[in-house]
Amino acid sequence: MMKKIIYILAFSLCLVSCGKDEVDVKIKDVTVPFLPKAEDNSAEAQMRRAFHAEFGSYLLFNDTLQHYVLGKDVNGEDYYFTEVIDILYEVNGTATNDGNTQYRYSLITSDEAKVMGVNYLKENILPKFQGKLRPFSWLLVDKITKEYLHSSITSPFVVGGQRCIVIATANIPKLTNEARKKQFRTTLVNTIVTQAAINNAEAFDEFYAVSAANYNESFSAPATEDENMKMLNRYGFICKGSDGFQVVKGLCPDKQLDLKAYAPLITSFTQEQIDNTYAAYPIVKQKSKIMRKILISLGYKE
Repeated sequence: MMKKIIYILAFSLCLVSCGKDEVDVKIKDVTVPFLPKAEDNSAEAQMRRAFHAEFGSYLLFNDTLQHYVLGKDVNGEDYYFTEVIDILYEVNGTATNDGNTQYRYSLITSDEAKVMGVNYLKENILPKFQGKLRPFSWLLVDKITKEYLHSSITSPFVVGGQRCIVIATANIPKLTNEARKKQFRTTLVNTIVTQAAINNAEAFDEFYAVSAANYNESFSAPATEDENMKMLNRYGFICKGSDGFQVVKGLCPDKQLDLKAYAPLITSFTQEQIDNTYAAYPIVKQKSKIMRKILISLGYKE
């Protein structure tokens, strides 16, 4: 299931410009930076190799994949090649990063904590994702910090990107009761399955076909949010549309918003629960059944 991924290259200059117009970096296999160097026989390196051999996905504990000296600039200072995980980048050229959002990671400092995170992943998350739904790589960190416009700061449990899922393992020891354990696991699974669905969007033609005539369509917006959602449910949608900046009443969602709404619905509820909740909305029930069928065919395990 491994795919060759084209990635963003981030260049870090040491103190001053290197004085070159171009830096020619040739990398034959883009998966190489995701594995430890051949000469690295540390406990972490052995764990990462074993993980890849068993599950086919890459295991990371640092968002810096490569950082090395390329040469000297005109002043005799070193200049570097640096490649990092950009969780907001999409290979197809559609960047989800508008420049306002930034993620920072506090790295895990002990081997014990790394083992704890990997064991949690193996026992609670990996069994649910097989085949095409298994992420390309996993980055386990201590804490995730999300900054928006350098003012709003949150600490999400998990962040999904096209080539990586980042999980904050500092939360795992805090799961002291079943309710917290379920909440954490559900948050992770929903994020992962949503990103996996986006990564495999071409597999959802049957799902898209049901609402093809209504994507991005406007309708006379009802006075209340409740009535607006009921109207969307009649059209087969469980989320509102967006103008690119905010959700809009009286607007059907586009294909990606529709996909993002339905994927976690399947992982959070049984088909019977969905059918009961949306008993008056046959198109929602129809699309949820199609979504479940496709996710299972791609490798989701209920």
